[in-house]
Amino acid sequence: MENEQQNSKILGTLFGSINYDSEENLSKFIDEINSAQAAYCIQQALNYAHINGVFSLKESEVISKSLRILILSSPKSET
Repeated sequence: MENEQQNSKILGTLFGSINYDSEENLSKFIDEINSAQAAYCIQQALNYAHINGVFSLKESEVISKSLRILILSSPKSET
């Protein structure tokens, strides 16, 4: 029952994996996003695009490697 209540609160889903329950909370998330969250969103968006056939295999490989380099070279201090 509690799970059903949680599911009924979901207003939308970004990139097939990031749920939000109101336009206000989505706007707040966008306004207050930090580096780690931004990297996660980009990763999820790229995964979603790849799964949906937006990129060729070679393009996906280049994007994946580029993202790993950016994530590994970014400071870990911001959460």
